[in-house]
Amino acid sequence: MCRAVAPARRGRGAGPACAGAPAVPARVGLIPCRWRLPWIRRAWRVSDWNGWFADADDLWKNASPKEFGVRRFGLLFDLDGTLVDSDALHRSAFAEVLSGADVVVDEAYYRSRIAGRSNDLVIAEAFPSASQEYCSILSSKKEAIYRENMKDIKVIPGAREIIEWAKSKNICRAIVTTSPRASVEAVLVGTDLLSSFDLLVVGDEVQRGKPDPLPYLAALMKLGIDSDEAVAFEDSLPGLASATGAGIPTVGMLASLSERTALLAGAIITAKDFRDAGLRLWLEERHAASASM
Repeated sequence: MCRAVAPARRGRGAGPACAGAPAVPARVGLIPCRWRLPWIRRAWRVSDWNGWFADADDLWKNASPKEFGVRRFGLLFDLDGTLVDSDALHRSAFAEVLSGADVVVDEAYYRSRIAGRSNDLVIAEAFPSASQEYCSILSSKKEAIYRENMKDIKVIPGAREIIEWAKSKNICRAIVTTSPRASVEAVLVGTDLLSSFDLLVVGDEVQRGKPDPLPYLAALMKLGIDSDEAVAFEDSLPGLASATGAGIPTVGMLASLSERTALLAGAIITAKDFRDAGLRLWLEERHAASASM
């Protein structure tokens, strides 16, 4: 059962229970004090958590025993290219928006300059002299173009089965993506996956996106689990940098990366898709090891 109980030892965080999670995943936005996790001993300041948290060392000093809980396990999924096959639609939308900068968004450009990065960074780089307001307008236009065509999006083979397995084991499930909430929820509704996740960490609700580790650290904090109680799935170099930077064992999905590139970027294991038998076995071993500690 995923519910808070008295601690077995110091340093384990208690978060919201996985069982009975709301149909619509929680927002990251403001994180209540009752979910403060003393094990995050990083020199981050109040601004990183929208004013709710002081320096992380203060969390350690001020934490109370009732904030600890049972050990749990979580699967943290990137969305585009990892969980759903949406890269071609994103590439097409960016090609239209960036045409004014004489940028040719071919496969190579998409993989090296766009995949895993936020819209704002991509557009600001293509239009270096443009105002922030203009870049925001282009970002919104890009997402509108993308959402118009998302009816064609398909779930990566084997993903539904992995999610159902996680549900059966009461494993927490989260999306960690640079895409904005409106597009993320539209994709998950269209693929009938929205109710499958306990949490969405989205690009327009965190101060820094991938490759910064902040999105994954936010997910760990909100779920109430440590980095060694989680597994991340990523298909891009910025995503791998973000997940591994948060200390999370990460699966490199080979939709667009070579096995060598993924492993050099920090992936602990690779898989072509979620049907990989070795991946399921590895996940079962990780989950069993976490449950026994």
